[in-house]
Amino acid sequence: MNNTEAIRMNIGSSEIIDMEVKETDNIGFTIENNASNSNYNRLFNKPQINSVELIGNKSSSDLNLQPAGNYANTRITNIEIDNLFR
Repeated sequence: MNNTEAIRMNIGSSEIIDMEVKETDNIGFTIENNASNSNYNRLFNKPQINSVELIGNKSSSDLNLQPAGNYANTRITNIEIDNLFR
């Protein structure tokens, strides 16, 4: 008696192959991973910054980052600091 097994293969995001294989069947296939044919835009779960997917060139504004400025070199006087706490 030949046993038959159902096999399902997912290829990419939407291609599915269903087949039935008997234990007496010979099956051969080759899987190639050609990096030169890979496409970043077809990937799932791309990295994000502030919920913005990293596709193409993004500016700090596109990524909702802090606006450009001279924050590290901002000087404030003791009187201004004192006034902040009043």
